[in-house]
Amino acid sequence: MTRRPLPATPLRQYTLTLTGDIARQLRRCRLSIREAIELKLQGIVATAPARPARSPAVPTAGPALRFYVFEGYRVSYEIRPATRTVAVLEIRNEPG
Repeated sequence: MTRRPLPATPLRQYTLTLTGDIARQLRRCRLSIREAIELKLQGIVATAPARPARSPAVPTAGPALRFYVFEGYRVSYEIRPATRTVAVLEIRNEPG
């Protein structure tokens, strides 16, 4: 009797999660800023499966993951492997 390998189950893709407040904030941004933020978030969602997963039992100390758009916008986000989502926590306009 020979064993056949089980077919690999495809991993569910990560999705982007925006709360109502974050979505409203994003809509209020200028088009060029909104497009830059959306492009960066799409890249994060696409590469999230390749990132090493953190142990959920270990709380993270320190700031959330973040990136900057142009000279004044900071976007904080979190990658949640348990739900396979990338959640935007905050969009902040920080005058420089």
